[in-house]
Amino acid sequence: MDCSNPRCSRLPVAVLALALAVLTGCSRGGEADNDFGARAAQRAAQFQESLKAELTQAMAAGGPVEAIRVCSEKAPWIAAQLSGDGLRVRRIGTRTRSLANTPDEADAAVLAALAQPGAAPLTRAGEDGIARHYTPLRIAPLCLACHGKVEDLAVPVREQLAKLYPADQATGYALDELRGAVVVEAAVR
Repeated sequence: MDCSNPRCSRLPVAVLALALAVLTGCSRGGEADNDFGARAAQRAAQFQESLKAELTQAMAAGGPVEAIRVCSEKAPWIAAQLSGDGLRVRRIGTRTRSLANTPDEADAAVLAALAQPGAAPLTRAGEDGIARHYTPLRIAPLCLACHGKVEDLAVPVREQLAKLYPADQATGYALDELRGAVVVEAAVR
């Protein structure tokens, strides 16, 4: 190999950078990854704030039965409204209520990591060319009215859940348990 070529001396650095990117799960340069992570975290926070506001208002207006409607109708709408600028927002659950929130195999592996005590949001670049930022959703006191133990749920809540979600698996949670994640994703360049 003729290393008198100025590009030759950069080759090992480029190979090292590519190997480091593959090993750390990042497929773009540091600046772009930081930008995605920051944008994704902000979008996930916007989703959580908007959903919490809607749920709090629904609980005050009509109790848990009205909150079920918010999660069923408004949560997907909020996610759609916040998707844009190259980002897509969605939710996944550890136990699903809506089949639309079923995690795929890669999502399930991340949920297992997020279930660990003190787990922080994670950003991953998949082999499929999609970068994903996962923000954990933990059970708060407000959530237990619809996601707690079945025997503790009010009869109207159980009836509404059975009506809207006949295959519901999203009950039996305890306070602060991982419920799922807000996923913000974008194609990597």
